[in-house]
Amino acid sequence: MMAFLKKVLLADDNLEFCRNISDILELKDYQVVTAHDGHEALELAKNERFDLALMDVRMPVMDGLEAFDRMQSALVQVPVIMMSAFAVEENLQQKPIYAYLKKPIDFDRLMALLDNLEQQRA
Repeated sequence: MMAFLKKVLLADDNLEFCRNISDILELKDYQVVTAHDGHEALELAKNERFDLALMDVRMPVMDGLEAFDRMQSALVQVPVIMMSAFAVEENLQQKPIYAYLKKPIDFDRLMALLDNLEQQRA
């Protein structure tokens, strides 16, 4: 039996952005759980199993990079795609993230990344 990627943690402080991404992913049969700051994302990641985390770099309370570091420290095993409207790629090169997406999101690229993850797990 193949273990397909189906449960996604979406962390972004922009509620409309979360709604849009959730709607698109849910149309593709993904289950999406949203967080609106890094602390909320961290708590969800520690308490639930996710197949992927999509995290904004800039969020209130705790930013996406700190949340990612704390997830790593807590041994949360989840591939992470970081997202940002700002030029932050140099900050991410030292991090073991799965991918980086610039906002506005290229949905074809996002779906290609999800397909690649599913194939890696098959």
